[in-house]
Amino acid sequence: MLFGLVCVFGCFAGLDHLATAVLLWIPEQQAPTEQMLIGILLASCLLGGLVAGTANRKAELTGLTVGVLAAFGHLWQLNRTGETLPGEWVFGFPLMAGLVGVMAGFAGRLIYPPVPIVPLIGSSGIRSLAIEPTIETPVVIWRVLLGAALIVAGTYWAGSLQHHLSRIIGSKFGSFGGSSMVVWQMATLAAVLGGTLAGANTAAGLKQGMLAGLPAGLAIAAMHWKYGGERPMGVEFWQDQLSLNQQAPALLGVLVGSVTLISTLGGWLGSRLLQPKK
Repeated sequence: MLFGLVCVFGCFAGLDHLATAVLLWIPEQQAPTEQMLIGILLASCLLGGLVAGTANRKAELTGLTVGVLAAFGHLWQLNRTGETLPGEWVFGFPLMAGLVGVMAGFAGRLIYPPVPIVPLIGSSGIRSLAIEPTIETPVVIWRVLLGAALIVAGTYWAGSLQHHLSRIIGSKFGSFGGSSMVVWQMATLAAVLGGTLAGANTAAGLKQGMLAGLPAGLAIAAMHWKYGGERPMGVEFWQDQLSLNQQAPALLGVLVGSVTLISTLGGWLGSRLLQPKK
């Protein structure tokens, strides 16, 4: 993990200097923009998570930690230097960097897998050398129900959570309290956490996450149909991006599909971070 963090910040410093040197040759461009720095840091998290995941049995968890710590380190550096922090990225940037770290750690483990566990002498027999038949993994109903409930509750209360957090952090993040992207990021985090809860300690994380996300997405669509624009739940972000009416069937379809997809990804993440005991 420490080696991965060293690679992240070393790569970030090098790419930052390279981007600054290139921009000096462009008229009216003196320094990289914040969006460019975020892209550079995400690319550095990809490299650091890849390095941290090699020969690592907990590659995904290590990559997640590397990405989140790198994101918070970058935000802390901006705060220390007195630069204005974009409110839309304060909440979603660590989540994005963490997901990049998970994917990079998983890729690193595939490229350079850990040393296999060798059984003790005399503990293995002829049966251990035979190919075992594929076992159908049962659905853990209580995890699916809890995951779906977390997704629905987190999405329903996303607007209220944004309001309370904006009062706590004050005017330093001016665009935090009035941005529909922040509400969508909170709803996305709820979908990831709900899928992670559904898929944790199971051998079928993708199926668990999908089974939790599909009914949760339908419930969120029904709540949006009932409340409309009276309660911010992250739907406004999709509405702005797609330029659709609040009651448009395409908007509800995108809402259900995105929640199901994100929850499925969270289920896979939960099965990788918290693997079932063999």
